[in-house]
Amino acid sequence: MALLLHVLGEQALKIYNGFTFATTENNRTVNEILTKFDEFAIGQVNETYERYVFQSRKQNEGETFESYLATLRSLIKSCSYCDRCIDFILRDRIVLGILDVKTQEMLLRERDLTLAKAIDICQTAETAVTQGKAYRPDVVNKVYTTKQKISIPKTRTKSQA
Repeated sequence: MALLLHVLGEQALKIYNGFTFATTENNRTVNEILTKFDEFAIGQVNETYERYVFQSRKQNEGETFESYLATLRSLIKSCSYCDRCIDFILRDRIVLGILDVKTQEMLLRERDLTLAKAIDICQTAETAVTQGKAYRPDVVNKVYTTKQKISIPKTRTKSQA
């Protein structure tokens, strides 16, 4: 804790001295101090808005599943859901927000879908699609031309004129 306070610098130390803690100085932990700095820097969180942002987040076109999952995990931190509910809520957001319809159908077919199983299904499906593209040759669009008969006008001879 002393090392943290030393490294913070003068300005942060002034801010730290303005904090009120529930514990005495000898009983404080590094996490408690960092939590206070987070509260100071972030300010008061609008839980309803944070939940709205989380619940409306869907996977974007071209976004990998890993990136989508990382974003969801980051967004859910500020939602103040109970620790027991987080896995269920993340699982549901994945099912509702996944871009690939076939993967979504696979998720919906699972009877006892857990977060771990949902993540595994999504990763496996994405890997299969990626590998399938690598092994299949690209389809080349062919241009078809039709032969047209060209009529050449006959030239008149002197006797026809």
